[in-house]
This record gives sequence, structure tokens and C-alpha cells, in this order.
Amino acid sequence: MTTGELAQCLRSLYQRRPFAHFEIGFSSGERITVTHPETIQQKDDVFVHYGPNRDYRIFTTAGVSEISLQVPPK
Repeated sequence: MTTGELAQCLRSLYQRRPFAHFEIGFSSGERITVTHPETIQQKDDVFVHYGPNRDYRIFTTAGVSEISLQVPPK
């Protein structure tokens, strides 16, 4: 997946109404839950996810392994 393809995919998920949470899975096995459309920002080919506890994750398309639209209940 290219940076442009990931950006387009994320934009389409942000624009769903009503907005629904989704997860991004990484090749490391880590997962992040996107709970609001403004929690991910893009600068060139780098993405930053801002978490609920003032934490953040910087990633590129190379590390993304999947996007899940069905977030399992906690």
C-alpha cells in the first residue's frame, strides 16, 4: 500500500457518518483504536496517532498490516 492509498483509505473512514471506531494493525502485532477522525494527522509520508492519554504513535505505511472496521468489545 502506498502512502496515498493509506491516506485515501483513512479519509474515507473519517468521513463515514456516523463515525465508527476502527483499528489499525501493525506488523509488530501492536494495534491502535481510532476513536475520533482528528486523532490521526499526516505529514508527507508519516502518520501520527494521538492516543487518549496524551500518548502518540508515529508510523508509515510500511508498518501497517491491516485496518479493521469491527472493533471487538472490551
